[in-house]
Amino acid sequence: MLENTNYYNFYQLLAISLKEDNIPLGIEKALDVSKNIFSADDVIVYKLDDCDNYIHVFNQPKMDSNSYITTSIINKAKKLLENKDFYPFNLDFENLKGILFLPISLKNEKYGIAITYKNQLPIYSLEFINLYIETMKIIFSKLEQIKTLSKSAETDSLTGLNNRVAYDKRIKEIITTDNLVYGLFDLFRLKRINDNYSHDCGDEYIRRTAQILKKYFPKYSYSIDNHGKNNKISTGSCLYRIGGDEFVLLSSSETYEDILIKIMILRDEIKNLDLKINEFIGINYGLVERNSDETIKDLYLRADGLLSKDKAETYKILGIDRRK
Repeated sequence: MLENTNYYNFYQLLAISLKEDNIPLGIEKALDVSKNIFSADDVIVYKLDDCDNYIHVFNQPKMDSNSYITTSIINKAKKLLENKDFYPFNLDFENLKGILFLPISLKNEKYGIAITYKNQLPIYSLEFINLYIETMKIIFSKLEQIKTLSKSAETDSLTGLNNRVAYDKRIKEIITTDNLVYGLFDLFRLKRINDNYSHDCGDEYIRRTAQILKKYFPKYSYSIDNHGKNNKISTGSCLYRIGGDEFVLLSSSETYEDILIKIMILRDEIKNLDLKINEFIGINYGLVERNSDETIKDLYLRADGLLSKDKAETYKILGIDRRK
């Protein structure tokens, strides 16, 4: 047992991490203090994902080869970790002799902390471990509160899609060499429906259209591997509601042709929505594939031009005066 533990370190751990407005930086500092508290070689933070796998969070760029061995052990030993306050692994790898794994369960998320040693795993008192776990729960709870606020700020409340804030944030991250298909959509005659049938009806039009768009362009897909495990995979496509009736699709994985086929199909589905109104409804679009060195603004302008042509064609086919 460690006899000369400085319990003041726990208060230092809280003070450093909770002081930071930049949560990842606060966690990073907390992990440095944690290494000192446990006299460890590394402290790795995991989070249990939607597919029940422990994945690295926060300190992944700094991890060495032992970290990947640790991750493999933790995920293969999940049954051993169930309903345990902590679990010590005594190992016999060349550069990894011990892992102390501490589950951190919050209301909405489950984390885990792996404390690793290149020498023999020390013995700690239950009081010592419980104090550390409770300290980290406070830190991770603050993290979850801030993430919830951030997600709320970037989510459109009506449709559940990413909003303009999230869109503006994302396009700043896209570099000019990225492959990208850019889709711009808007709802046909939404203003007329709002004016003649109520904004509640217009909101239902927006909401149900968004549901159809999400069905054809989900952000994630799920697959079952050879071990029967359900894996969550990013599709490379993401939808945004950037205005009242204006939606954007950014896709780095699907081809222009595949997206175009989906649009042809979903347009019919939207056109046949039953909103209990005597109006033609539908969606217009502009779809473009990125040329080399085009900016997002270039893509938007090209897509907007095509959307305007598509809308004019719809009015012409229906014989509707768009001024009415």
